[in-house]
Amino acid sequence: MGRTRNAHKKRLLERQKTTESAFYREGHEGLRPLKRVDYEDADVTTDDSDGDYDDSDGDYPPETTRKRARTQPRTPREKLVNITITRMMTRGWRRPTLLQLTYYDCPSSRMRAIKTWGSEIPAPDRRQATQRRVFQGKRINGKRVIGTYADKKSVTLHTLDQSSTSVFSGGRPYVAWGPGEDERENTGSHLDISLRLMSFPEEHNMVAFARIEEAMKLRKKDTRRVRFINRAFPFETACRFLRAAIKEHRAEGKYLVQMSVCGAMLNAGGEAARAVAGPKLVLAKNYEACWTCEAFHDARTELRGEAEVQKFKAVVLGEAGDGYVMDIGDGRGEVRHAVDCTWDQLAADMEKSLDDVLKSRRLQRKDVFVYCDATPPCSGISPVGRPSDEVKASCLKFIKQTDAFVHRMHAKGVFDAALFENVKACIDLW
Repeated sequence: MGRTRNAHKKRLLERQKTTESAFYREGHEGLRPLKRVDYEDADVTTDDSDGDYDDSDGDYPPETTRKRARTQPRTPREKLVNITITRMMTRGWRRPTLLQLTYYDCPSSRMRAIKTWGSEIPAPDRRQATQRRVFQGKRINGKRVIGTYADKKSVTLHTLDQSSTSVFSGGRPYVAWGPGEDERENTGSHLDISLRLMSFPEEHNMVAFARIEEAMKLRKKDTRRVRFINRAFPFETACRFLRAAIKEHRAEGKYLVQMSVCGAMLNAGGEAARAVAGPKLVLAKNYEACWTCEAFHDARTELRGEAEVQKFKAVVLGEAGDGYVMDIGDGRGEVRHAVDCTWDQLAADMEKSLDDVLKSRRLQRKDVFVYCDATPPCSGISPVGRPSDEVKASCLKFIKQTDAFVHRMHAKGVFDAALFENVKACIDLW
């Protein structure tokens, strides 16, 4: 009897290791889904998301801490230690948290380093978002779509009830309308599909892409439009985080001012602000060096007639005296561009923009919720591009400068809440 019980317990533990524990350890680093939990020394809650965990030293694994809190009575000393750790975790560490964004309404796989200020990271869904929302009723070459492949010769089909592989600048994943190799097509030629795999709507975006042909001709690098979709932060995920921040601050009825630092062409932060706030959005401003991105932004705002609300400022950010090698779409290709806007100047411009909105709308600061999305470039640290140590160090320096800037602006009270997003490699190099 005892032998049977032990075998059953062993099977349960192995199952837990390969499912729940792996899910949190590899994808969310201790962030828990919504569920009801009663703790011995805390109030009853239905939101059991603890926010930003750091388990880099391995001393306090989230799973172990949770198990002990539920099943074992604690001594006063143990209780004090665990409460302190929980508070530190909830407040957030300097190091970002790794999240799988398929649990945040993105139908394509996307592991990202996420950090928040002024609000907790929202709890993930229990199930991943699927491709069905993208391909429902969709036909390619007159045939019904059955899923996607990671590559041209991949044998593993991701069905409509699964999430797809990540959207890559080369045009992957491949959309499939049959099981054969000849019955699949690169999604890069279907911008509408790539947009939806990143949860962006086709409306206005497809027309804006068509209107930037002249701007794209000036580029020497990243000449494919899908590259700008690949580098974007998923739209629905951005909406999810913004709604959570607004709810936590009880700012549902307030006006919204949104700032984006390196929001890129599609600028999911600004799009999320527009979708969530609606007429309550009084300003969405994006600071980005890319002239191609500015052309796309101008085309889209012209289509919508929202140029007064959604603004773009092309600047090269950084510390005074620094410079970065990049193609900003000015026709010169990859050359060194000196910083023309320091972090102090950026802070002053943001504060002035906020003051101008308050004066023009005759609003008080308490009537406005200010939110920031910071998505600094990651190509310099991404292992896909195999960057040199010099490029990697330069990119990481800029990422940490962005992180420090957002932290300072939130501490100063300019931002009520903020979001930082980057690639997984950012955590490894932090």
